[in-house]
Amino acid sequence: MNKIHPTALIYPNVQIDDDVEIGPYCIIGAPPEHTKFYNSVNMGVIIKKGTIITGHVTIDSGIYLPTIIEENCFIMKAVHIGHDGHIGANSIISAHTVMAGHCKIGNYTNIGINCSLHQFSLIGGGSMVGMGSVVTKKSIIEPFAKAVGSPAHEIGTNHYKLNTLLNWDIQVINEQYKSAENSGMFYNTKQGKLN
Repeated sequence: MNKIHPTALIYPNVQIDDDVEIGPYCIIGAPPEHTKFYNSVNMGVIIKKGTIITGHVTIDSGIYLPTIIEENCFIMKAVHIGHDGHIGANSIISAHTVMAGHCKIGNYTNIGINCSLHQFSLIGGGSMVGMGSVVTKKSIIEPFAKAVGSPAHEIGTNHYKLNTLLNWDIQVINEQYKSAENSGMFYNTKQGKLN
């Protein structure tokens, strides 16, 4: 059973699975904030089971595909997730993080407080991005990385996550990243738009 606070504004194009919690003053499924498509295209939002969205969170509808929050995510207060975003399963997005459009975050990722992500950014699963980091067009954050700074850069490996996940989960994370990287859609990869 879902728990949705009465002050949350949920647009009709939002699909919410079972066991989802949405806190006060959230706005889910609003038109995508894009100058060419505002109020003309609205592909909706999908929120999968077990996800908790605490409060004052905004999640914009997609332009080309629905914005997707996979299962068992924890999204803290005042986060903004831009249009066509995709948050992988079991990820944590800390308070005041801002994600521009078309960002993809892999499974089991932890994004620290007050991070900023440039549009078309790819964050590898199992990674940890430190608080206040700025993911720019050239911030390569591969799976299981620890990254910090402005621009965000890798400072090591997230051994904790590598040591706690099953081999199958690790394999899925690596395959998801390679597939996204090879798509050429994202700026901040070795094979991306600007590299």
